[in-house]
Amino acid sequence: MIGYYIHHHGMGHLRRAHAIAAVLPPGSVTGLSSLPRPGNWQGGWVQLEPDNTSDAPRSVDANGNLHWVPARDPGLRARMAQLSAWIQETDPAVLVADVSVEAALLARLHGVPVVTVALPGVRTDRAHTLGFGISDAVIAAWPVEAPRMLETDGALPDLHAVGAISGIPLQPGRAPGPVSRVLVVLRQHVSYTG
Repeated sequence: MIGYYIHHHGMGHLRRAHAIAAVLPPGSVTGLSSLPRPGNWQGGWVQLEPDNTSDAPRSVDANGNLHWVPARDPGLRARMAQLSAWIQETDPAVLVADVSVEAALLARLHGVPVVTVALPGVRTDRAHTLGFGISDAVIAAWPVEAPRMLETDGALPDLHAVGAISGIPLQPGRAPGPVSRVLVVLRQHVSYTG
């Protein structure tokens, strides 16, 4: 059994999890998320409590060591208890964390091997360093030919650049040869002073 922690912000984490679960044996992946279970999800699903139920969250990053662990938040406490109970009952072979250093750390503290899904960018903060450091492997959804997509502060465990992960069926590509056109999309940060 594989546990797959799916972050609840945006839909990219869920789409990636669905695409990965679809190529694994049916029913072998349990989704762990505060998102509602998708209608076409084939495995188990644990609906997690929200982790932000405090009106005024305090000490949310544990002095810069984690990303989101608001002190005395009953939702966070319930969520982590649910994850612990699922781990105890299921004894998963691995937990995939897409993305949560806190869920990855909790699983590893239970002795469960962890695979972390990395997002591109500068990930040099202490929380990312800890999360990558306790992982048995890291999945990166970019080609192996793009090694500078991720900047970390420390050595990574096995980094598997697997290329794009998509639920959209593959279509035939263009024939090999020189590229005649390139489209570059840039996001420009603009600030205004008034």
